[in-house]
Amino acid sequence: MSTTAKSSTRKKTLYSIGALVGIGALATTAAFTDFANLNLGGGTDGSGIGAGAFNIQVVGTDVDGIPVPGTWQEADTAEGVDIAVPGADTITPGDAISVALPYRNDSEKLGADLRLWVNEVPGKTSDPAYLAALRFSVAGSDGVAIVSDLTFDQFDELAESAALTPVTLAPGASDQLTLSITLADQGTEGNAALNGGVAYVQAHFDAASVVLP
Repeated sequence: MSTTAKSSTRKKTLYSIGALVGIGALATTAAFTDFANLNLGGGTDGSGIGAGAFNIQVVGTDVDGIPVPGTWQEADTAEGVDIAVPGADTITPGDAISVALPYRNDSEKLGADLRLWVNEVPGKTSDPAYLAALRFSVAGSDGVAIVSDLTFDQFDELAESAALTPVTLAPGASDQLTLSITLADQGTEGNAALNGGVAYVQAHFDAASVVLP
């Protein structure tokens, strides 16, 4: 065998040994490692990013529309839920009737700015003169008036202009508003025109979420 062939073989062997040495060095090199993860959210276990559901409820009612204290319902359809107002079926000109309307903020994290106004019940047609003769007042649970002696149209205008002062409720808290309705005395001829009339009125709770301190 020639000297050149022997030299080539020796170089290949050395290269192979060098490669093995290099791999061995990599395999035996060690390092300390560490890591850190921060779960973004409200600061409690599993909270994540999100306030949870914003939800307002009103007092529960039985099959006859009688409020059942301590129970709650959603009533979140356009048609609404019936509630019995004492004297609503016997009111005459000059009379006033009222009903307490308990409500609660069923949200876990968010506060609620809540307003109450009146709509006509969807699918029902009120007698225009009778509806116009009604006067509406709303008071808080402290008895302080929020609005007083408004016609249906005046009440609606306040709602559209957002001029109604909101009642602010903390998460999980409950309160109540009292809605009073008077059938204004129209005088002899005007009262006679109201005879047999009916108005289909819906108390409408409107709420917007707020972040409280």
